[in-house]
Amino acid sequence: MNDIPQQKGITLSLYADDTAILAQGKKFSTISNSLSSHIPKLESWLKRWKIQLNVEKTEAIIFSKYFKHCPEIKIYNTPVPWKKEIKYLGVILDRNLTFRPHLNHIKNKYNKAFRAQYSFICSNSRLSTQNKLLIYQAYLRPILTYASPVWAFTQNPTLISFRYGIGWKTKPWHDHAGRLVYQKCRHQKIHQYPLPQRLHH
Repeated sequence: MNDIPQQKGITLSLYADDTAILAQGKKFSTISNSLSSHIPKLESWLKRWKIQLNVEKTEAIIFSKYFKHCPEIKIYNTPVPWKKEIKYLGVILDRNLTFRPHLNHIKNKYNKAFRAQYSFICSNSRLSTQNKLLIYQAYLRPILTYASPVWAFTQNPTLISFRYGIGWKTKPWHDHAGRLVYQKCRHQKIHQYPLPQRLHH
């Protein structure tokens, strides 16, 4: 991977089999030209190393408040569609980086998981408090905390809506200090993988 093509104005983000090509500029045409000049070099490198690219899953996005029509870019002579939001490494990135689509995704995923586990962690369950804590720590909380350093500092109204969306002020399991509230473990603080501080206020 050390010989992957590099170019001024282009940043490559590589993780496993996911690759992001980042270009920055004041004009959309500048960004498009940078990408269009780099892509042929990348195609040659992929061909040399016999790496197959899934063109159908290749997407592009502009992070800007003032979106205009961008010139077409192609890879292997196939147009790359410009999207309003994309998913990269499990995080949904929207055009304005509000993270609302991502937080809605987390909310729905968490609520679905919570309902699936509710019979085990509800007050009528015969599981011990410690086992209920383990279910929360191992299964539920990772859904909330995944990639939280990326989205935890978004706008307060978005976070407030997110907190209410997962029942933050209702009976279940959380209070504003990031504690687990349930019968004997009331006010018992969980130290591993705490939720971001911005979620606690």
